Amino acid sequence: RQPLWISVYGEDSARVVGMFVVTLGLIALIRHSSAMLQELEFLSFHDSLTGLCNRRMFQKSIAAKGQDIFALMLMDLDHFKTINDKFGHDIGDLVLRGIADLLQRHCAERGEIFRLGGEEFAVLMGDASQSEIEQFAESFRQRVASLNGDDKTRVTISIGTGLRRRGESSSELMRRVDRALYRAKDAGRNRVMSSE
Repeated sequence: RQPLWISVYGEDSARVVGMFVVTLGLIALIRHSSAMLQELEFLSFHDSLTGLCNRRMFQKSIAAKGQDIFALMLMDLDHFKTINDKFGHDIGDLVLRGIADLLQRHCAERGEIFRLGGEEFAVLMGDASQSEIEQFAESFRQRVASLNGDDKTRVTISIGTGLRRRGESSSELMRRVDRALYRAKDAGRNRVMSSE
């Protein structure tokens, strides 16, 4: 027979080791769950193709501005459906990623960049005048146009701009700038139109 103190000590040791192993397992599970939640949160607010913030984050960012004055650029690639139809969606995706990369290089220091869906992008700028946002938009439009090789693969962009007016709701600003974007399209595309 084994002495009582050995069996008590052995059981206690086994319990302690077991609790330690369970604790390590719980810590690993919590870390894994936390990493998964962070990844899910990132995916819920970012576009999987371009890595830019998505429409949900755009709405959240605008709501966070409250009654602040800010500038908005809405942009749309011209004849993007033709690019997809002619060259395939893989090439279309490359074009979208290229535009997103160009936006990040051109705008990241001054504003927040979003892909709203399809070939639509937006930029929010907190500290710009109407003339600054127009110059900024025109500079970006020219950068996109300068990337073109020949007329068969021509990529251009139409842009609407606007500065939020005092007392104007975010949805009113969005409608106003959206109308400016469609005026740019109706006027022949590849241009910037102000909503002022």
